Amino acid sequence: MANHTPLDIEETTSTFPLFPFLSPELRLKILHFALEKPGIITLAARDHRLSILGTPHPLLCTSFESRTEAMRLKRVYSTPTPDVSSLMLNSEMDYLFLADEKTVSRVLESNMTLQSPDNGTLGSKLRRLAVPLTTFESLLRAQPSLWLRDLFRTFPNLEEIVLVAGEASVEVLTRDVEFVMPRERNIPRKGPLVTLCEERFHPWRAFAHLMGAEMMEDAVGNWVVEKHAANGEWKVPKFRIRELRLSGSKK
Repeated sequence: MANHTPLDIEETTSTFPLFPFLSPELRLKILHFALEKPGIITLAARDHRLSILGTPHPLLCTSFESRTEAMRLKRVYSTPTPDVSSLMLNSEMDYLFLADEKTVSRVLESNMTLQSPDNGTLGSKLRRLAVPLTTFESLLRAQPSLWLRDLFRTFPNLEEIVLVAGEASVEVLTRDVEFVMPRERNIPRKGPLVTLCEERFHPWRAFAHLMGAEMMEDAVGNWVVEKHAANGEWKVPKFRIRELRLSGSKK
């Protein structure tokens, strides 16, 4: 048996040229596994229009077979307006990340009427949304009732809203990223979100430095229920506080 150094092993496992020779059933299982991970599609307002940051899913350009499966699981939304020409995502699994406050405003103004081939709109189908935590706090400070009302009218079936802590550089936003629990340094210790948390959990008012991401998530969720969805008009999503990390990175 031939001996292999770690470098040899790494080089021989970085590609799998025998994949096309596997049985069709096994190939499909592998492709489905690769497509099961929720993607993060970033929209950013640039030069008076919305732009999609990042690169398409690699399976869209790997082979005809992989592209066919990717297209089957992800739907293309398009619009004739000068903004986003097309947007491909799985509306039940993928996250739409609105990069900043300007982008949030542009999306809510447009009412997100991107159409899919079956005439469904992205706004009505989207289940997972993400916005920067700083944007959420800014809007919370300025016009909490108005912007949340518009948000839930634009995306009435949201199941999860991720508040993205920390700074996300353009380099990160244009690469393959994932959501992870925020590091301690990225959990806010002052500002509108902390104030909201203190109002929701009075006994903790004197211990703001102990407030973790989970407590803040509960505070935001309970506040939304009480203030904006108590009448049952909207489906109330779960709130999460996360930060972005390059996929596969351990830092």
